[in-house]
Amino acid sequence: MSHKFAVTHLKMSAVVALAVSALMACSDTTVATRSFEESREFQIPGGPLNFGIVELPTIPIEINLADQPGYSDGDFDFVTSVRVRELEFEITPESNVPANALDQEDGNLDSFEFVSSLRLALREAGTAGDGVLVADLPINDPQIASNTTALSMNVRDTDIRDIIEAQNGAELLVTIAGSVPPDFVQVKANMRFRVGIGFR
Repeated sequence: MSHKFAVTHLKMSAVVALAVSALMACSDTTVATRSFEESREFQIPGGPLNFGIVELPTIPIEINLADQPGYSDGDFDFVTSVRVRELEFEITPESNVPANALDQEDGNLDSFEFVSSLRLALREAGTAGDGVLVADLPINDPQIASNTTALSMNVRDTDIRDIIEAQNGAELLVTIAGSVPPDFVQVKANMRFRVGIGFR
């Protein structure tokens, strides 16, 4: 009986060893995920003149996800993928402070009514090009209204690890189509990422 048990134990150990070897041999094998959040504030320039629907100047936002504690350490010490899970814009309270030099509307509340559509792309900082599309808000999205102070974007299921870990860092490009807001709008971008970890 003990001999059969020993043989069975050896067979099971061999199967486990082969499975582990196969797992380690695979490229970018994800065995778990972690969630990370990052928030950045930026300003959308405004002015008294309205030229109708135009494309406002693209706004670059620095992304420091790869520098966050816990991003590349832990039991496995390998990041296999990075994806945007949620991306939301909200107008900050400071944007509506009457004493604030940015508020030229005498206390009228700022909103995203001026927005027609949004395109959010990621690229390596310091490089040219339109970047990789990671989220957007299409024309006529029902969220856009006269009292809208928060917008939730449609995110793409795209692996952006190579950009996040680029030598020069990453930046989010905010491209807005719409009318020029009547004054400067202070916006907070709230981003949530899902990071895969495992063997590379």
